[in-house]
Amino acid sequence: MITEKNIYFLVVVFMLTLVACCQADTHKGGEEQMQQEIQYWSNAADEMLPTELSISNQGMATLKLRTMRNTTNATNASVVGLFQMQLDELRLQSLNQALNTKEFVALSNPTTFIEGEVLRKLTCKKLGQPEMVKIASGSAARAPAFLQAENAAKALLSDVQKHPLYALSIEVPGPSPQLHKGEPLDITVVIANRGYKSVRIPSPDAWHEKMVSMTLEALRSDVPANDLKPFHQKFEMITKADLKQANHTDIADKFITLPPGGKSEFILSKRLTWEAGSYNLRISVQLPLENMEGQEVLRCELLSDIFNLLT
Repeated sequence: MITEKNIYFLVVVFMLTLVACCQADTHKGGEEQMQQEIQYWSNAADEMLPTELSISNQGMATLKLRTMRNTTNATNASVVGLFQMQLDELRLQSLNQALNTKEFVALSNPTTFIEGEVLRKLTCKKLGQPEMVKIASGSAARAPAFLQAENAAKALLSDVQKHPLYALSIEVPGPSPQLHKGEPLDITVVIANRGYKSVRIPSPDAWHEKMVSMTLEALRSDVPANDLKPFHQKFEMITKADLKQANHTDIADKFITLPPGGKSEFILSKRLTWEAGSYNLRISVQLPLENMEGQEVLRCELLSDIFNLLT
């Protein structure tokens, strides 16, 4: 005999079963999302120093930011290196949705490429399925579906960029220099560890061996843009011979150790034979960044802020 009490009991059991099923479906959907490996790759900043954002199937995002050249991203603008951050399903939702639209899946890749052109690549690998790779070339307009996915990836990139693991920055402190006839340019370059872990960089004794390049890049600032010619741009290589003094506390086996927040200072003197004028100038340093086990994390380029030089 079914009583009111029995009906109440059956309703409660039904509701609990329904909730459990919903939770299981939600958990299953989350697992399916997190089983997707994603990579965004671009050489827009520099052909030889590409940017890579990789996201594991557990949501661990790893960013290799090798240079900030040709980029307008203002987040930690002078900091390059390896960045890492754990992403949850909510943060990944926009990118996952963009990668799974029928428009994105249906995109076709270019069949030919122009040497040196900008390329952008989005890769998606789901458990048990073939890898999906979509490429956009700089010589053709990017499809809306690719742009949507790329913008979602770039938004995550900006978030990950706030979490430096192995990272460096460069600074040229002091007032803008002014050269007098016959005098060399004296300048101080400071390289700092901006990451959470200690790193190693080559000392001046290893610059040649480790292919470290330091360059003065200059462009006349007193010539109208429409009148600029190739000879108005200057590139001057800085070598160990131009080094007056190096200040760092921990050096061994031709490598400088920088703990988190640590800095290394290089005082340089370079004779220039430029014509008189006003120049916008910056320092470029390309070097390998190593962890404390001596393994190269990546090769990167440090770019100083632009400052003015009057000759």
